Amino acid sequence: MPLRHSLRRQPVEGYEKRQVFEIPRVRMEVTEHQAEIKRCPACGRQSWGQFPPEVKRTVQYGANLRSYVIYLKDYALLPYQRLRQLNEKTSSGYRSALGRWLAWSRSAPGG
Repeated sequence: MPLRHSLRRQPVEGYEKRQVFEIPRVRMEVTEHQAEIKRCPACGRQSWGQFPPEVKRTVQYGANLRSYVIYLKDYALLPYQRLRQLNEKTSSGYRSALGRWLAWSRSAPGG
């Protein structure tokens, strides 16, 4: 029932609380790593910076994506076609190699 008087100057007596638990929308995140290339002014040789140890290729998939796909395919038993749909919805325009996704479950422990 609406009140007819302003409560603006009244002290707060307490709070009613409500909570919503939610997981973030799943989407592909791409991180680009760059290593500087510089030339020694004394000898003229080039030197390259280092990438993080887990970054071994020019393009690769991260450990979190690999774990997630293995979970969906092998534990949740998500069929190939649903994995394809998931790939299309989460890749933000990047076309992932679904064959690579499927190979992960074969190379996983117990896979």
